[in-house]
Amino acid sequence: MARSEARLRLAQEAAGIGFWECDIASQALSWSPEQYSLHGFVPPDAPSTFGQWLDLAEPGDRLAAMAAGEASQLSGASPLHMEFRFRRASDGALRWLTSLGRVTADDAGRPRLIGVTLDVTGQRRAEEDLRPSAG
Repeated sequence: MARSEARLRLAQEAAGIGFWECDIASQALSWSPEQYSLHGFVPPDAPSTFGQWLDLAEPGDRLAAMAAGEASQLSGASPLHMEFRFRRASDGALRWLTSLGRVTADDAGRPRLIGVTLDVTGQRRAEEDLRPSAG
């Protein structure tokens, strides 16, 4: 088990994929080192709840991110897919991030939302470059 966990961690690092978990009842967050890195945080300074994280997302993306999270939690079966902009805490760079997740239960049967986050900024910029300019 330790070897497979180490391999998974190495794959996450290589791909720049962050792992996160949210306790639905308390809204408490748990992040992998890669998740901290994507957001530009060091662990003691990172948001500890979904609400605190949401307050840091770009204002124009907050309602859509909140709605996606609520829809996934309410249905329990609907996968979470949200794309949002976030200013990285370490350098203020505006990044496009995509989070994918689903509701599951922990060993005690409590519902949790778990997922991954990817930085899709390069993809979004490439898409913008392909759009014809107005004028």
